[in-house]
Amino acid sequence: MKYFYQFKQAWNKSLSLRIIATTFMVSTILVTIIGIVLVNRVSSGILTSKESSSITEASSAINEAQRVVVATDTGAGAPTLSVVVDTAVTALAVRAGQSGLYDVLFLASPEISKQGLPERGTNLVAENSVNDELKSRVVLTDKLLWSYTKIIYLDGRSVPGLVVGAPIKINNVGTYSLFLLFPLDKEEETIGIIRSSVLATGIFLIFGLLILVWYLTRSVLAPVRKTANAAERLRMGLLNERVPVSGEDDLAKLAGSFNSMAASIQQQIGQLEKMSRMQKRFVSDVSHELRTPLTTVRMAADVLYESRDQYTGNSKSCRTPKHAN
Repeated sequence: MKYFYQFKQAWNKSLSLRIIATTFMVSTILVTIIGIVLVNRVSSGILTSKESSSITEASSAINEAQRVVVATDTGAGAPTLSVVVDTAVTALAVRAGQSGLYDVLFLASPEISKQGLPERGTNLVAENSVNDELKSRVVLTDKLLWSYTKIIYLDGRSVPGLVVGAPIKINNVGTYSLFLLFPLDKEEETIGIIRSSVLATGIFLIFGLLILVWYLTRSVLAPVRKTANAAERLRMGLLNERVPVSGEDDLAKLAGSFNSMAASIQQQIGQLEKMSRMQKRFVSDVSHELRTPLTTVRMAADVLYESRDQYTGNSKSCRTPKHAN
């Protein structure tokens, strides 16, 4: 609570803190939104491109597998089912090449899987890499189906991937499900690099913007603080206080206006002080001029007051003969 109160006080007193904090919050929100949108669009583009190329490749590979199965099954002799399955998987493995473009799972459909029919896979890929829902959908349709999954290997490895499946019909046996699993680890690595790059770029932009705002705020508020401090000293009676003026921008005009105001206030206060001195001198002169006659009058009044009995007696003696007559 104490730190919150201190932060609140600093927030209310510091304009630069409010500007920098507001800039940080707004820029963080905007950069985050832009970064998420950018990463999502780039990721979607990469995955869509990979999905398109994988489906195209899977379509060709599955058609080739179907031709291999038909050719092997109708060839000379009576090849066993294991030979047919192995031939198809080998042909697809050769097509995938050394780069491991995809892995193969050749599985018997659910209705015939209980017969112990041979199933094959490449590169130790596990059967649970394909979910049961996709397995069921592939058996029920003749179309190419795909979904994103996690490719699991028997040695414990797992990578994100795209699985494409289609049914393969084998004479006198039934329907097998052929799944091609395309690893997406390189695409995920690319997306991770892009995500890290966007994150680093966003952090760099935010801190660069904060440094720029701090510099601009300091450049703008420093003259304002000087003007405020000068105004405070002017209020305390330091009438000679002035603000240094540099440049011709708005801040320079503000400093010039303040200096003009301070000079005008100083001049008016000087005139008031001069008038006050003149008033005091006038009152002093008038008091001095009036003091002498007033003193004389007062002295005469005092003399008359002290001699009042004498004047009263003379008045009585002057009236006696008149009464006697």
